[in-house]
Amino acid sequence: MGLCHLNLRSLLKPTLVLLILPPILLSACSTSINLSNRSVSQSTSSVNSLTIVPNQLPAPASIKSIQLYANKNMRSAPIIELNSDDELTLSFDELTDVNGQFRITFTHHDKTWASSEIPQSWYLEGSGELILGGGTKSNSHGPGYIHYQTTISLNELNFLASGNYLLHVSDASTGRELFSLPFFIVEGEGELSSTSQTLFNSGNNFYPVHRLFSTFSLPEFVVYPEFDLSFGFVQNRFWAKTRFTESYDLNTPGLAKFDLPQSNAFPANVHHITKNLSDFSQSTYSVIEWNPGSNPPEVILREDVLNFLSSGSSSGSNIIKSKPESSTRSAYARTVFRLDGDEDLTPDDEIHLLGDFNQWTVSDDSRLSLVPDNGLWINTQILKEGIYSYKYVKAGIKSEIDLTSLADNSSPSIQEYMSFVYFNDPERKYDRLLAVEVFFAR
Repeated sequence: MGLCHLNLRSLLKPTLVLLILPPILLSACSTSINLSNRSVSQSTSSVNSLTIVPNQLPAPASIKSIQLYANKNMRSAPIIELNSDDELTLSFDELTDVNGQFRITFTHHDKTWASSEIPQSWYLEGSGELILGGGTKSNSHGPGYIHYQTTISLNELNFLASGNYLLHVSDASTGRELFSLPFFIVEGEGELSSTSQTLFNSGNNFYPVHRLFSTFSLPEFVVYPEFDLSFGFVQNRFWAKTRFTESYDLNTPGLAKFDLPQSNAFPANVHHITKNLSDFSQSTYSVIEWNPGSNPPEVILREDVLNFLSSGSSSGSNIIKSKPESSTRSAYARTVFRLDGDEDLTPDDEIHLLGDFNQWTVSDDSRLSLVPDNGLWINTQILKEGIYSYKYVKAGIKSEIDLTSLADNSSPSIQEYMSFVYFNDPERKYDRLLAVEVFFAR
């Protein structure tokens, strides 16, 4: 049983440069790329994703390298504390050479991401609207792009309620929503402490699983915890796969103890591959061919080998590391991922590539194709230079994503977990987020 606790504030710290203007009537529109590329986002109901939650709009093909984090720390989760000096940083690139203007708005949601259906005045003071403009043009080989970055401070926007939120980014001139992102505002009420237990030979294919346990000290205003509290766990920030539990113990006065039963435990052997692609030149180990003269530039990556996929995690750590370079000198390229499936995969298998670069989503664009001449499975993504974690899975477009479907190692690895405590306010009838704890288990 291995566990490492982190102070939530220390994990939630982030930074960047921005231009936020007061809401004004805008006529500019950043659309030198084909507008259809800006509007190909699927409806949430048709998305099979680990991170895209209900009511969230996936990003279109023209928007890349999206980052949302807290308190100037790019590794931090987008979780901020109510009535604090916390802030969120939003950054993204648009593949175009025309500067644009974007409207940023916010909506409040319940614990399962359905609309809270409460008036905006209950969760946000004032208009709750920001205009992001300006942007910095790229100075690199390959497709041109505009880089946008802004800081959203709780000192500037007065959020009034805790809970689940979606941040919506729209074209300011047309009003068309382009994409949205989940974030959380927590109250920091009560004390939350979590631990884990590793059970070997207990999951699918006798893989190990993590059972999670948490203890929460009840605030005085929680009178009927058995009716008003909900408890959830998240693995590796896969928000769309939050697991709520009905397994709890309220027998100790002032305490709520909750856990995930073995039947609903998380797989403990979820491994990811992490590649450093900060320089697309062949001086990077992961790159075997770099064609800067092609249009767009093309980079071919060293093949990943089935049955050796877990070797991509260094020092036994399995924490997802995705960090596109923020410099506008960094290039985008047509990046070819290659998988050697040996004899374990057949031409009829449906293999997908998932990572932050496609919002961990199974789609036609994530599917690998088998090249008969060399037996390699390939998939191409438009990527910016940076560091990326990703994973291959065997899955259908609408089937449940099994993160161990191509597991080549039954040994547990370090997983990041978050424990959430929600309180359904009996007076205002919305889900407040009382406490969140980040912890690690192996």
